[in-house]
Amino acid sequence: MKKLLFLLFVFISLDSSEIIFASSGELSKPQTLVEMQAEKDELEKQETLLKFKWDTFKLGNDSLEDIVKTDLTDIEKTNLEELILLYLEWKEYLESDLNNAINSWKDILEIKKSLLNWKHDFYKQLIPYIQTSKLEAFKSYVDSDLNYNEKSKDIQTKINQKGIEQEKRLEELYDDRDDSARSLRKNIENSITLKVTPKINKFISQESFIKLSSEIKIEIFTNIKSKFEIAIDKLGDQATPTRALEERIIGLEVVVDILDSYIDNWR
Repeated sequence: MKKLLFLLFVFISLDSSEIIFASSGELSKPQTLVEMQAEKDELEKQETLLKFKWDTFKLGNDSLEDIVKTDLTDIEKTNLEELILLYLEWKEYLESDLNNAINSWKDILEIKKSLLNWKHDFYKQLIPYIQTSKLEAFKSYVDSDLNYNEKSKDIQTKINQKGIEQEKRLEELYDDRDDSARSLRKNIENSITLKVTPKINKFISQESFIKLSSEIKIEIFTNIKSKFEIAIDKLGDQATPTRALEERIIGLEVVVDILDSYIDNWR
């Protein structure tokens, strides 16, 4: 029985070690992700600068509250309140649409235009409520808001888009890696099976093996399987995994699966 066990081990070991697998190609280099991050970093610098300019302007200039007329009638106050509430309501609605479009990879140009147009219209409708002496201050406020604050928001939108683009690219890379791993394993499995199974079948068709009881056959194959499992563990403990090492481990795992299929038949 020891001779049978040794011969079978030699048959399988030689066969699985001689198989050379063609590389299925490396994953795409992360250059695209690096470029994405570089662009994102540059956008964040621009956003920081614009936000600083907007905050600086607000510190040294009148706010909208400072330039609105102080002698508004009750009707004017009501109309102004309704105007502000309507603007805020539609602004929130459009910003929600914008975020949904970004997350869904939809075109956002029209939504951004609507947001900007809505603010322009809002400022135009504010003019009757602005103090005459503060019209220049109002104009300066509007210009700064559009040049600093709105551009900052626009850049923030681009940053969000770039972040989602990075996430999508990472998902694609992970999917490609999984597909590559599945393809590699399938190729190895087919190759090993085609080479090993005929030799095992030839081995177990020997009269000396056929006469053995199922228990002995199971014992022989279980002992052989354990040797391959030990080899897999040793290879898995190596500190620097390589593509060749990965292929070797997969090949040994396939052999273990094949041996298990024979063992199951004798149970």
